[in-house]
Amino acid sequence: MDANRHHLQNAPAIRKKWFPFLSFVVVLASVGVQIECLYNGFVTDDHLLVFNAEVRGCGYNPLDCFRNKVLHFYYRPILPASFALVQRLHLHDNSPEWFHLENLVLHATVAALGLWLFRLLLRRRTAALIAGALFALHPIQVCITSFIGGRTDSLALLFVFLFAIGLRLGSSLLRVSYRGGCTHYRTAAFIWI
Repeated sequence: MDANRHHLQNAPAIRKKWFPFLSFVVVLASVGVQIECLYNGFVTDDHLLVFNAEVRGCGYNPLDCFRNKVLHFYYRPILPASFALVQRLHLHDNSPEWFHLENLVLHATVAALGLWLFRLLLRRRTAALIAGALFALHPIQVCITSFIGGRTDSLALLFVFLFAIGLRLGSSLLRVSYRGGCTHYRTAAFIWI
């Protein structure tokens, strides 16, 4: 009887230890599914984004990317700044494999942050793993890694997830009771803005 009670009391602690491991497995599976993208070349406007400074909106100075539009249409300075930074620092030889690898690492990072955010928001490990697996392994994620310009989506999600995680963590740490038990998160939002 005592052995059964001891086993039942330790079950939540054991399940808590499995969440980081299973999250790692989900992220690893998402990388495994996307690994074929490393053999892709440049598609659509990838070549223009990587090599054409006028179309990209900046040369090799990442700060110039914040002054001009990408492809003369939209203002997304982080995307061309990431290309400019790689070229300025000569991190690799501008072959498509390296850009796909950067996108794959960025996707894995975003998938891990997504799992963390889902854990914070859903407050259930199983639900967070299911939501994280659906996010990380969804077929729509192929565009993010196989298309070099798809880095825009991963970069946007990176900052949104970091903001949401900071907001959630800040709200639990800096919770202030306001008028009859209402809770506001102004302090946490201000810190992350």
